[in-house]
Amino acid sequence: MKRISLKNIKLGYKSKRNQTNVVSKNLNVEFIGGKINVIIGESGCGKTTILRAISGLISPLEGSVYFDDVDVTKYDPSNRGLSYVSQMIGLYSNLSVFNNIAFPLKVSHTPSDEIRERVQEVAEMLKIEHLLSRKPRELSIGQAQRVALARAIIKRSIVYLLDEPFSNLDKKTSIELIQELKQLFSRLNATVIFVSHDVGEALSFADQVYAMHEGDIIFSGTPEQILLETDERITRLLKN
Repeated sequence: MKRISLKNIKLGYKSKRNQTNVVSKNLNVEFIGGKINVIIGESGCGKTTILRAISGLISPLEGSVYFDDVDVTKYDPSNRGLSYVSQMIGLYSNLSVFNNIAFPLKVSHTPSDEIRERVQEVAEMLKIEHLLSRKPRELSIGQAQRVALARAIIKRSIVYLLDEPFSNLDKKTSIELIQELKQLFSRLNATVIFVSHDVGEALSFADQVYAMHEGDIIFSGTPEQILLETDERITRLLKN
């Protein structure tokens, strides 16, 4: 189980004029280990920036990132034991769908028979088994997104970071996937941090919800608790 904590975090980016654009000034938040943690918030509030800091793709300007009680702030992304599905799908154009999905297992020298079995399992879950021989250029955006999700799931990581992974899928497919992924992550006892702009989707997926506003977490609680909130910033989010 990996409890993920951000302590006294300041996040930001350098502009073209080398000025620092601050996203979060003093962020303190703890994501529950072994649960599905969902961040909701308006566009530009810093949701994706949090995922990038946890993954190690960006470094905090100040503060620390902890996995359980281990400070991983300076760890390379490859040493954090996580899978990350970003908004940029990023499939390998020269590889088939099968080999895109299998890539993490091949890198870790997993036996060929196990690779075939696990690729088939995750492809059936995501309803893309008929696409395994195709190349990324032959896929729709929704199909490519499912392949990217399959490549992350197949690693069986301890931590999963999901940045709007259902944004290009139809509502029926999203609902089906949410139920299947909830069961999978429960079996894996995985810690999931999921970013979504779709509040209904978020509340149906979440064990714990975090509402974000202008770089800060203004609420954390269960889906039932957030529905009872009267804070104007939160009620506005729930209406969108």
